[in-house]
Amino acid sequence: MKGKNTWHYRPYSRLTENYKKTNPYICRLAPYDNHCDVEWFDNGSKDAHTLCCRQRASDKSSINIPLDTEGCVTVGGLKANIEYEVFVRRDSDGNKSDTRLFRSGEILGTVVNYLHPKDNAFSFSGKYLCSPCIIKAPSGRLLISMDVYGVRTSQNLSFLYKSDDGGKTWQYLNDLFPCFWGKLFVYNEKVHMLAMSSEYGNLLVGCSDDEGETWSAPVSLFPGCGIRDEKGMHQAPTPVLHHGGRIWTAVDYGTWEMDGHASALVSIDENDDLFVPENWSCSEFVPFNRSWEGAVPHAKWGCHEGNAVAGPDGEVYNTLRYQISNVFTSDDYHGQITHGKAMLLKSDKNDPEKALEFVKFIDFNGGMSKFVVRYDEVSKKYVSLVNEVIDNTSPGQRNVLSLAVSEDLENWAIVKKLIDGSDYSPDVVGFQYVDFIIDADNILFASRTAFNGANNFHDSNYTTFHIEKDFRKLF
Repeated sequence: MKGKNTWHYRPYSRLTENYKKTNPYICRLAPYDNHCDVEWFDNGSKDAHTLCCRQRASDKSSINIPLDTEGCVTVGGLKANIEYEVFVRRDSDGNKSDTRLFRSGEILGTVVNYLHPKDNAFSFSGKYLCSPCIIKAPSGRLLISMDVYGVRTSQNLSFLYKSDDGGKTWQYLNDLFPCFWGKLFVYNEKVHMLAMSSEYGNLLVGCSDDEGETWSAPVSLFPGCGIRDEKGMHQAPTPVLHHGGRIWTAVDYGTWEMDGHASALVSIDENDDLFVPENWSCSEFVPFNRSWEGAVPHAKWGCHEGNAVAGPDGEVYNTLRYQISNVFTSDDYHGQITHGKAMLLKSDKNDPEKALEFVKFIDFNGGMSKFVVRYDEVSKKYVSLVNEVIDNTSPGQRNVLSLAVSEDLENWAIVKKLIDGSDYSPDVVGFQYVDFIIDADNILFASRTAFNGANNFHDSNYTTFHIEKDFRKLF
């Protein structure tokens, strides 16, 4: 066994499970009502294979599909709302992939990837798909990344998928390890990724010269601790802003177990080498202050998962999610509404290591959950996709996704519900942690989707892709 000086794997496997690298491997599942797309490859052999699919824990005969070439195969004739198990077997020696699980049924959008909550294929990192991020590469290729999350797991594996037809179909590219909470961005015509080594781990940066096919070994920029019982680095797939000759993005430091997070921006001069850690600056971390004007004094949490965005005055702001109550409950803080706020902090663009300055809390329906803010150069408005709360007794609901716009970054209006899942229980359905790009007249977005048998609304089983066409006609 040799050492490795890259970030990507096809696939990643633990060092004691090298056989997985040479066995058939299922790299993508996309179940729908009556069929499931199964993408696979075999690094060990190009001989004939057979895909075997049957109802889970059933003695019914399986569907057997001969496979001559690796790639994507559609398993049809399935019944809706049924659980299935599937594997790919090499005919010459019987070696086979892990048995993967999926549930057929209704889904909104195009499935990029699916992970059944009882599927243990990636249990070392987690059992739920999380943190979607979408970008458009210079060639027009769309890339979506996601990580694998779980409670008290290592949380250090991410998947990367591509679409070369505008999002109609998706294909697996590779695994990135270690990689968590990753955000993709383009710089100097190359695809880059800022990510954590694990939850509360080190902040890393890596690069791909071929639009995600292969990746250089990442460089560690700032240290963390790697466990949620101690304070460490935190981020989310929020914007990487190019403004004023610098690259900016929001980060946090802290942990849920120790009263939340402090806020900062990391940045670098656009002319500097991104892979020299000393070229990066991090502003002093600002802890949440419950005495700030407009803060809810009895709130347990504070702000995190901010958005680096250039304000109308040309200054760089951090627009942050305000976690007032426990997202899983309808806590009532002495009669105060426990949602509908976000917070603005302001940086000193002439001194990027100076602590951010508190500006104000703003009315922002959806500010309880992670959101992304981007500036639309055509309409000259700020745009965000938010989890609109339509039931004050359920401030953490994520089953409604809406488009919000603002002219000044402070006053926001919701103009349309893009996905209205209010007919479904907010306990088990969510279209959340949405990342999006503005592509000509359309918004392209990726959703962390909990639907059709998810563990709960938070523990998602899908990453889905969506298009909102001619979005500027909505405002």
